[in-house]
Amino acid sequence: MSALAEKLFERATLHTRAKDWDAALRTLTDVVRLKPDFHEAWILRGNVCMLQERWLDAALHYERALTINEHLADAWSNLANCFASMSMFEAARDAFMRSLQAKDSWEPYAGLGNLFCTAMDLKHAEEFYREALKRDNCAERHFQLGCVQLGQGNWKDGYPGYFYRWIDSVSNPVAHNAFPRWRGEDLTGKTILLYPDQGYGDELMTMRFASRDYLPDARHIILQTRSSLADIAKRSLGMQVEVIPLRGPVPRVDYACSTMDMPMALGLEWHQVGHPPYLFADRYKAGRWKDRLPRGFNVGVCWMSGGHFSTTLSIQRSKSIRIEYLRAFQQPGVNLISLQKPIMEKVPADIELHDYMSEIDDFADTAALIDNLDLVISVDTAVAHIAAAIGKRTWNLVRFSGYWPWLAPDVCGEDRAIWYDSMRLYRQPRGGDWEQPVERIARDLKALI
Repeated sequence: MSALAEKLFERATLHTRAKDWDAALRTLTDVVRLKPDFHEAWILRGNVCMLQERWLDAALHYERALTINEHLADAWSNLANCFASMSMFEAARDAFMRSLQAKDSWEPYAGLGNLFCTAMDLKHAEEFYREALKRDNCAERHFQLGCVQLGQGNWKDGYPGYFYRWIDSVSNPVAHNAFPRWRGEDLTGKTILLYPDQGYGDELMTMRFASRDYLPDARHIILQTRSSLADIAKRSLGMQVEVIPLRGPVPRVDYACSTMDMPMALGLEWHQVGHPPYLFADRYKAGRWKDRLPRGFNVGVCWMSGGHFSTTLSIQRSKSIRIEYLRAFQQPGVNLISLQKPIMEKVPADIELHDYMSEIDDFADTAALIDNLDLVISVDTAVAHIAAAIGKRTWNLVRFSGYWPWLAPDVCGEDRAIWYDSMRLYRQPRGGDWEQPVERIARDLKALI
């Protein structure tokens, strides 16, 4: 029986590597029937459930393994991660501490750092990340420490850590490896290439650095953009910047730099990145919407965050609100204009939503529509950035642990958006609680009208 259980366990491991979760779980069920005290099988069952985001099932499997052997450090750490995913933070902290008692390693320290980040206790998070780094001097630990330092407004120390994101990346832009990295050297007579490396929102936010305001001495500035941003970048940046596709031939230049790394290269602190509008809607495109929108106070709404290859599904969900929350914004004289594309769920019958997004092909089209609105209410996604970048009044719903790039509220203030003069933040008071910020927006909308 024991030999058969071992063979089945190996088969389950292969199923897991192939991401055939159902086959892995079925095989592991046979394993524990043959050998109920096979704690590795219970742990692997938990791991598969975690990969499926079935947190409670995973926790039960880890607890079963720990009844067999209470000194399994990995099982304690994984159990803690399950508790954290279910917002059971006290239980998660206790489980991480039990993991440390079983074995002094980097995993529980990093887990505790993540836990305190989620709880927005960034000072304690930094302490635990430092302990993890002592035991595991790798790029991810430096990156974690850098992010939490950035969130506390310590950009001098935080940006070098944030730069470690490049070390293990498998999708670096060509320009990152092809040319010398610009670190702030004199650009007189030189050509510099700027390129994006994060999501659309980050690309929009840092497009401001491709200008003579920040690079006055450069002979030539070239900006790479993704196709959906090319039109608005060309129109807004004008003749002073050459805009080229991100996917395509790269011209020879003297220096290159990611737009996300520009604050480090320029030596900027967090209070120095605010900027008046730097992107502009096409007047012809905007004019076409002027007579098509309903009369009244037109409010653009976006309630779901977009995805990025570095963003997990759980983070994407945590940044989004349910469509039912739009009811709070339905007030006399207010028209809700959808800025959501695509709409993934059925719109409730009692929510009147004007939807023109089938006519929107890129961010230049989005900007033209937004230019005709009176206000934009959005979750923390690209729509909020494009609206604020063109100077539209924007109310941004930010998740509780969204400390980067908005900073912790005790650093810059509860509602201040350091990147945009026209944006106001509405932060969650605690993880998962959208009721309070939505109610605040509803009150402020009524007062504004």
